[in-house]
Amino acid sequence: MDAMTSKPSEPSSYSQSDIPAATPLPTQRMLWATKRAALEALSAKSQPAGASFRRRWELFEQLTILAGFFLRVFGLFGRGKRNAQNVRLKEITLEFDDLPSAFDGYRVLHLTDLHLDFTPGIEHSIATAVKQIKGKVDLAIFTGDFREKIYNGYRQILAPLKTILNEIQTVDGCYATLGNHDTVNMVNDFQNLGIRVLANETVEVERQKQKIAFTGVDDVHYYYTEYALEALETSPKLFKMAFVHSAEMYAMAEANHYRLYLAGHTHGGQICLPGGYPIFTHHTAGRSRARGLWKHKQMIGYTSSGAGTIALPVRYFSESEVTVFTLKTKRS
Repeated sequence: MDAMTSKPSEPSSYSQSDIPAATPLPTQRMLWATKRAALEALSAKSQPAGASFRRRWELFEQLTILAGFFLRVFGLFGRGKRNAQNVRLKEITLEFDDLPSAFDGYRVLHLTDLHLDFTPGIEHSIATAVKQIKGKVDLAIFTGDFREKIYNGYRQILAPLKTILNEIQTVDGCYATLGNHDTVNMVNDFQNLGIRVLANETVEVERQKQKIAFTGVDDVHYYYTEYALEALETSPKLFKMAFVHSAEMYAMAEANHYRLYLAGHTHGGQICLPGGYPIFTHHTAGRSRARGLWKHKQMIGYTSSGAGTIALPVRYFSESEVTVFTLKTKRS
């Protein structure tokens, strides 16, 4: 997939005056888009393990209604709603012994699971958290789930998303991967907002004749295809980061020498037991990778709790977040 490796766009901040024009999808992206659209239309569920079957939400929705009823009866709903709307900025520093020195101090802003059409005004809470970042970040990455429902339209999330983008300033651009709640139809609209959607693509960044790379993989919880694995296997031999909606490609990424893996999808459990133990994770990567920092062999991973909510607009023992990672070169 050599044609899928490229350089970042010019340094940018996301104001109304700086919006690139949409361009046609090249052949490789068109093949991906066609396959993704077919999976969406079939309500299929395709994962790295190979299972493919129709998704069924009826029982989950019924349980959600019942849970909401009991939370209101016991007077807990309001507290959970306030918890969910309190989006916090987390700052994490990570050290790597093979990070090129020119990238010492490189900062990555990670946003995920915004679900902008579920909680009215959540974009303002997210934007407020982003405003707390001091100075520009080098790179901003959204790892999917911009909307709440899987089958409804998506244009309702564009204006709230722009509110957030107006507060983001980057050196190397703003990128996104799609989540299992998203649709391939979003791609051109996102590009018009200044977000480049990575569909199993790798981007190289250069500083002082040194390079790092990052790969954006399409959702693998519902929409896994062979293109996702191909993107990891054909990536360059550089210090590399993987950006995927869920942690479910962690073993494949580490096997292909990725050093950092950023994901979301689980909401950190959203409704957890005391101590932050998630009741549900909704992924196949194990509870140890359901929230926060984790490690797999030589790769560091982070599963964000995300900024938004689904099903119920509440959180218990789980914080809404946007996260800034500062990458440091480990000194011997």
